[in-house]
Amino acid sequence: MKRLIIIMAILTLPLMAQVFEVEKVRGDVRVLGASEEAWKPVKPGMELKGTDLIATGENSSVYLKSGASGFVLEDNSALGINNIKKMTLNELLLALAADEIKNIRPGKSDGKTRNTAVYGEKIDNRKLETHTDDSVFLGIKKLNGAKQLVKNGYKESAILLAKETYRKYPATRERISDRLFFVEIMVDMNLLNEAAEEINDIAKYKIDSANLNRLEKISRLLKEKMADVSQ
Repeated sequence: MKRLIIIMAILTLPLMAQVFEVEKVRGDVRVLGASEEAWKPVKPGMELKGTDLIATGENSSVYLKSGASGFVLEDNSALGINNIKKMTLNELLLALAADEIKNIRPGKSDGKTRNTAVYGEKIDNRKLETHTDDSVFLGIKKLNGAKQLVKNGYKESAILLAKETYRKYPATRERISDRLFFVEIMVDMNLLNEAAEEINDIAKYKIDSANLNRLEKISRLLKEKMADVSQ
């Protein structure tokens, strides 16, 4: 327990100081503060703290800047400001260990997470106003945000966000194509044990033929890499 507290403290301290300024906004972009209950529009010049969560609607985007670093969140996505950070591989492994502990501890979920969104659906920001945070809609947006972290070179942070999203929004575990995307990243980063665990869990769900072929291809590559490591 003490180790978990130390891990979380190490990972949390730099996040609280993270601040981004909003440079440009296109379309419908909203922010939810840690102590707020309602989403509000994001406007140029606003400062966003590490505890803020931003979400973009269809055909919308926001450009954020922190010092010399910039980040663009594209449409139909959501991201906590604290997710936009560089992590070492060791920091990622510690964070994944902490997340796994959370995953096996009894949660407060009432099991009523709604799985009403179909794959490929455009997730309108207005749905954030009519659904609770337990809905699948925000979870889908967060997975889209995690993909954009990968695109911008934040692979470690993306993996952590994806795993957190599966835990907080269980219906997103059924989005096989999204999950395989992150498994491919894990294999590429040589997170072989973590990738194997994901593949074993994915195999529990219904998989269409296209994703099944993709899963088999990833599994073969994973076995080859594991064999090389064991030699």
